Amino acid sequence: MDKELFEVILRKSEADSKIKRIIDMKMESAVPKGENYTSNILRVTLKVVLRNGRISTKSFILKKETFSQDSKEILQGYSLTKAEASIYIKVLREMQYLMEEFGDTEGPLWCKLIHFSQADSTIILEDLKTSGFSTVKRTEVQDLEHARLALRSIGRYHAMAKVLEDRGLISKEDYRPYALVYDQTIIKNVIFGGIKALIKGMRATWGEEWSETADKLNQITAEELLKKINSNGIFDDSTFKCLNHGDCWNNNMMFKHDWEGKPIQLR
Repeated sequence: MDKELFEVILRKSEADSKIKRIIDMKMESAVPKGENYTSNILRVTLKVVLRNGRISTKSFILKKETFSQDSKEILQGYSLTKAEASIYIKVLREMQYLMEEFGDTEGPLWCKLIHFSQADSTIILEDLKTSGFSTVKRTEVQDLEHARLALRSIGRYHAMAKVLEDRGLISKEDYRPYALVYDQTIIKNVIFGGIKALIKGMRATWGEEWSETADKLNQITAEELLKKINSNGIFDDSTFKCLNHGDCWNNNMMFKHDWEGKPIQLR
C-alpha cells in the first residue's frame, strides 16, 4: 500500500467521526453546589449526526468565570480563566510534544482544551467522565494507591516543566506569584476571612465539643497569619523551583480505575 492511499484512508477514517450537525443540546451543572468557587461548570450533552451519518452523543465541559461583586474587588487584576487557558495553550501543548519526544506513554495529566473565549471568560474542555474518569470525595483523605499516583503524576508535571524551562520554551516569569502566599489582600480576605467563617460555623452547628477548637482558632490575628504564610514563600538559591499546579487537591484531579478499582490514570 503506497502512502497516498494510506493518507486517503486515514483522512476518511478521521472525517467519519467528526460532527456534522447538532440535533439537540442539554446543559446541566457538572459539579454539586459548593464544589467550585470561581466559575460555573456545566456539562453540555449533545445529540449529533456524524459525517458518516451515524447518530451519536457527545459531552463537553463548559467553564465560565463568575464572581460576586465582593470577589471581583478582592481578585481585581487576576484573570483566572486567561491564566488557565494560557497554561493549556503554551505549557501543556509543549509538554505533549515533550512526551512524544521521549516516548512517554503513561498519558497526559490534563484534559483537552476545545475552545477559549477571552471576551466572556469561557473555556470548553473535553468531558473526562465519558472516558471513565471520576473524582474522589473531596472531604476524605486519599488512600495509599491514589496518593502514590497523585504524587508520581505531579512529579512528572514538575519534571516536564523544568525541562521546558531549561530549553527556554516556558518561563516562570510569565506568571504571577501565588496569590495565597504573597498577596496580602487575598490572604486577609480569603484565608483569614475563611477562618472567621469556619469559627462561626463551628459554634453554630458543630456542637459543644468543638467550642475549644473554635476558641483557639479565634486567637489567630490577621497579622500573625500573614507573617506565617509569607514565610512559606521565602526561598534561597538551593531550593528547587519550578512551575507547579498551585491548587493540587481532590477537587482538581480525576482518576481512572481498572476492573478491580485500582487507580491507573490521573488527569
